[in-house]
Amino acid sequence: QLRRDQEFSLLFTSLAVGEALGYSVERMMRVTFLNEHMATETAIRFRRACDYLSHEIRNQLFPFSQIIDSRDFCEANVEVMISSMGTVNHILNSALSIARISAGKRLHAEHKWFRISRLRRGPMLYGQGAAKDRSIRFKEPAEIDAGIEVRGDENLLVQAITNVLSNALKFTPAGGTVAFDFSAVPDRRLSPDGVAATTCSIDVTVTDSGCGIDDADIAEVLEPFGQASTGKNQSGTGLGLPLAVAMVELEHGGKFEITSQRGIGTKVRITLALPCRQAVAPSDMVEPTVSPELEVMKRSPYLTDPDVVAEVLLVDDMKVNLKVGAMMCAKLGISCATARSGCEAVELVRGAREDGQFAKYGMVVLDMNMGEMNGDATCVEIRKLGYKGCIMLLTGNALEEPDKLQLRQLGFDGILVKAGSPNLNDMLREFCAIRKERQASQLLTPLSSESNAGFKSE
Repeated sequence: QLRRDQEFSLLFTSLAVGEALGYSVERMMRVTFLNEHMATETAIRFRRACDYLSHEIRNQLFPFSQIIDSRDFCEANVEVMISSMGTVNHILNSALSIARISAGKRLHAEHKWFRISRLRRGPMLYGQGAAKDRSIRFKEPAEIDAGIEVRGDENLLVQAITNVLSNALKFTPAGGTVAFDFSAVPDRRLSPDGVAATTCSIDVTVTDSGCGIDDADIAEVLEPFGQASTGKNQSGTGLGLPLAVAMVELEHGGKFEITSQRGIGTKVRITLALPCRQAVAPSDMVEPTVSPELEVMKRSPYLTDPDVVAEVLLVDDMKVNLKVGAMMCAKLGISCATARSGCEAVELVRGAREDGQFAKYGMVVLDMNMGEMNGDATCVEIRKLGYKGCIMLLTGNALEEPDKLQLRQLGFDGILVKAGSPNLNDMLREFCAIRKERQASQLLTPLSSESNAGFKSE
C-alpha cells in the first residue's frame, strides 16, 4: 500500500511538473519572445536561456523518469527525485518571476514580521554546504541580535541573498574564498508603547576571490538572461542576480551594488532599511500561520453536519489527481467523494432527495480546466442549487489578482495553486483542525474515520 501511495504521489508530481513547464514556456514566449519591439540582443539572450532551461530541466527529469519506469521507490531514489523536483521548481519559479518583472508587474511579496536572524542563518547554511562541495573556503558572518524582528518578505530576501552566494560560489575556483558578512543595526528609539521600534539598517556583503568581471559587463549581468564573458564555461540562466535586484530594490526599497575587478574577484553589497521591533515577550512575535486562503474554510456551515454525504468533494478531470487527493483524505480520516467533470459534480450536489434539497458536502474542491464544464461554471451552477458551503479552486494556472477577484465574485471562497503554497495537503490539514475545533465547541461526536474515511466510487 505504501509503495502504491508513493507511486501515486510521484506520478502526480510528474504531471504537475509538465503542466508548470508548459505554462512557464508559454508565458515567457508571450511576454518576451513575441514582443515585436524586443531588441536583437534580448532575443539572443532569451533563446540562450530557453536552450539552458530545456537542457537543465531534461537533466533533472531524466533520473525522475528512470525511477518511475523501474518503480524502485527506495529511500535513496525518493531523495533523488525530491532533489530533482526542487531544482526544477526553482528554475520555473525564477522564469515566471522574471516574466512578471519584464511585463512591468511586481512580485507577490508578503510583508510580515520575522526574526532577522533567519536572513543570516538560511543563506549561511546554504553557503556552508555548497562551499564544502566545491572545496572553497567559506567565511561565516558574525552573530547578530536574535531578538530583533523586521518586517518584509522573508522568502524573497532569503532568496536574494542566496542567489548572490550561489553566483559567488559558481565563479570561485576550488581553493578560493567566499566571505559572507551580515550586520543589522536597529534604531533604539522607543515608540509610545515602550517597545523598541522604527527601522533597522541591514548591510549584507558577499565577497569572492573568483574570476571577476569588467566594469563594462556589470550592467549586462544585471539584465534578465544576461551573462558576462568570464572566460569560464559556466552554465546558468542569467536570472539569479536580476531577480535579487528586483527582490531587494523593487520589493523592499533597498540598494543592490556590485564592484568587481577582472582576475581579483567580485563584491556584492545589499543594504536595506526595514521596519523593526523588539517584542516584549516571545508571544508578541508570533503572527498567524494560517493563510487567508485557508481561513475561509471556517465559513462552511456543513463541516460538522451529520447529514453530509462526504466531508470533501474533489472534482478534477485527471484520474490520478483524484486518486492522490483521495489518498491524502483517507490518511487524515476525511470522508471523500470524487467527480471526473463539472457536470458530474453538479449532479452529485443536486442529489436525488425527495425533499428537493441538495446533497451536502462539507467542502467542494474544483479544478479549473475540465473540458465540457470548467471550474468557474461549475461553481456558479453549484451556488445556484443553494449550496452555502466552502468552494475552493485548486488550479495549475498562475492567476493575477484581478482574476482571483473575479473568481471570488463568482462564488469561490479560496484559490490555491497546484504545487504552490499553501497546497492541497495544507488545505486538508487545516480542514481537520477547523473540524476538530468546531466539534469541540459544539460537543458533537466526531465522524467515524473507520466508516467515513476513503473515497466513494467515481
